[in-house]
Amino acid sequence: MAIFSGKVIEAYYTNAENTCIEVLYREGEKAICYYIEPDMTDKNFMALIEEYPMDKISESTVQRNLSALRKLNSVVDAKVQQRLDASTPTSPASNFDTTMEFVINYDESKSAEDLFALKLKIFEMDSVKQITDNELKKQIRTAKTPMEVLVAYHGIVKK
Repeated sequence: MAIFSGKVIEAYYTNAENTCIEVLYREGEKAICYYIEPDMTDKNFMALIEEYPMDKISESTVQRNLSALRKLNSVVDAKVQQRLDASTPTSPASNFDTTMEFVINYDESKSAEDLFALKLKIFEMDSVKQITDNELKKQIRTAKTPMEVLVAYHGIVKK
């Protein structure tokens, strides 16, 4: 008889290889974690699967992973929405001012992600996609400021 016998709340695999199972069991008012390897020669493991079968362990694992994925997606969605809300311009004039501030007074410590986004946006443009001169494209990739990116883009458009 295992320490958790008759008190199992849930059991699930803790890793992708399914080489470790976490057993949650009740001890009075507390939930206790017990880790065990799936081993048919281990008395504790055999006691576990008698009470909580392997298919139930697999199903618990799937449900916990789905729950964790939903929570992660929810956090990511909230962060994306927060960034979208923060970057939504209030008027065309403020959008222009923000853009000019970014281009003219570029601060790498504050706007490195924006510089990367600018480069991606330019690489998505048809005029850039059609260019076969990799040296011109390299100038955009290696640009260190928004102004350098725009100058390199101007070189592509002129060509």
